[in-house]
Amino acid sequence: SSDLGESFDAVVAVDWWPSTPLGAAVSHWRRLLEPERGVAVVVGTDVRTPESRSGALREWTDELTAAGFRLETARDEQDMSERYAGLVDDVRSASDRLRKVIGASSAASYLTHVELLDRAARYGLTHRFEIVARL
Repeated sequence: SSDLGESFDAVVAVDWWPSTPLGAAVSHWRRLLEPERGVAVVVGTDVRTPESRSGALREWTDELTAAGFRLETARDEQDMSERYAGLVDDVRSASDRLRKVIGASSAASYLTHVELLDRAARYGLTHRFEIVARL
């Protein structure tokens, strides 16, 4: 059970990587989710490099299955060339608001992250992945 004393039907992670080890985060999700019907949805972007051949999709699916989840969907989208160009413009135009809401350092870090994803997408190095896993 959670610290809140309740369980949940779903956990959704969008472009998120835990600050704790991935296995610990997924195990925590298992404790939070309703047994027999809980679902975890993970959607993210992976920047593949020679050092990380397996990629985030593989890391997430390995940890989810190790924690007892059944994979329902695990897919990888190759063409990301158009996805981030508009987001970079949006983040730049909203920079004043972002600084007020999340702080100057976090806003600058987010812009840098989105710019990195945009450059990587232009060179075909990014992959969008989606995972749906059930207990």
